[in-house]
Amino acid sequence: MNAKPKDPALFAEKTREIYRLYQWTPLLHTLGVHVVSLDEMTGIQALERLHPTLPMKPGLIERRGFEYIRHGTLSLIAGFDVAIGQLPVVSMGPTRGETDFASFDR
Repeated sequence: MNAKPKDPALFAEKTREIYRLYQWTPLLHTLGVHVVSLDEMTGIQALERLHPTLPMKPGLIERRGFEYIRHGTLSLIAGFDVAIGQLPVVSMGPTRGETDFASFDR
């Protein structure tokens, strides 16, 4: 849900602050400071198809069954290193606690 910020001026200032940080990231990286942008996606369903996919045959398209087995949910946490443009650490597991976020500490 994209809600409007309560104070547009404060939102604009915070946005400029983040832009300035990203602008200085290459210099900070040379000084040993790492700027990491974290994002998480929770509640990803781990599914497995019950029946194998049937291959294409002349006159028929590939067919897949609609039934699947649930294996619970997972949480994905990714840390994007802004200076080098890579994902050095990705955490996928059943939890999203402080220990999961602590794995992003260099």
